[in-house]
Amino acid sequence: MPAKVSTHSLKRVAAPLFASLVLSLVVYVQLITHLRLHLPERLDTVSPVHRVHRDALGNKIYAIPARLIFTFRSNLLRDNITDETEKLIRANVERTIAVYEQRDGISLDIMFLDDDDCIKQIKFLADEPEFASLDVETLLRYYPSVPGAVKGDICRGIVLYRNGGYYLDVDVVPFRQPLWELTNHTVDFITARNAPWPPPPHEGKPSAGFFQAIWAARPYHPVTLQYLRNYEKIAKTGESQFGVLVLEDAYNQVLKSAGKNGSLGEAQLLQEGWLWEGKDLDVPRLNGTGCCCHAVVRVGENVGFYSRAPGTGGSNSCGLPE
Repeated sequence: MPAKVSTHSLKRVAAPLFASLVLSLVVYVQLITHLRLHLPERLDTVSPVHRVHRDALGNKIYAIPARLIFTFRSNLLRDNITDETEKLIRANVERTIAVYEQRDGISLDIMFLDDDDCIKQIKFLADEPEFASLDVETLLRYYPSVPGAVKGDICRGIVLYRNGGYYLDVDVVPFRQPLWELTNHTVDFITARNAPWPPPPHEGKPSAGFFQAIWAARPYHPVTLQYLRNYEKIAKTGESQFGVLVLEDAYNQVLKSAGKNGSLGEAQLLQEGWLWEGKDLDVPRLNGTGCCCHAVVRVGENVGFYSRAPGTGGSNSCGLPE
């Protein structure tokens, strides 16, 4: 006959188990709260392809995901290319990817978006709480009416806002290493100021706008959000405005409000400039013609990028030698 278990004995066994369960639940809630408080804003809602970007030793976690982003009217990595200029651009994109992929311990995402992909990105904004009042139809009508450069300006902003990463123009040339190796791992917004104009040998004056051919940001950065809000207003006017000025305006707007109700985060502004004769002797000159073959973007004292690859931007920018 089975032994009877007294109610008192059951209570003695159940009480510690219940207390242990409650304690585990409290610890779990505290852990989740801690993680959410220490994640970048809304990082938990980034698309599933997001990967935490650590250094090769796993000691540092980068604020900006290891993701390369490109935009062009067609997908140069997928489509059959017959145009000679586009072949040069594709070769440059492939070189850029190689520079970023060769780093040990880094799992790199690559996003190449054509016009159709960018239209889908505009539609995705309708799902973002910050854009609940966004007139998506106005943006969708605006997008096909603007030059290709402006289309790219809009598209890069949406992708950076939703996913984060390192956007590079298809004709920008990395010098030797990925941008994240030249910046602090805690930096969450990077772009560059335009080069002084005119180029050497003249004494150039500061130029307006940002050289957003290089633009990196964490997901949901406030400057990127303001940039998209500014483009929403521009779309309603029907005017065509290039992103170099729109991004500078957005940066200054967030900077102005940072002490009140905004947060600029840890931003770093690089500087586009020129290679001078007799200086930067360790930086090889590009084999091209035109002023922009001598334009570079500096990260502190280091040259991080050539601004244009030869043959990709027209003879006045950086053409091929005859």
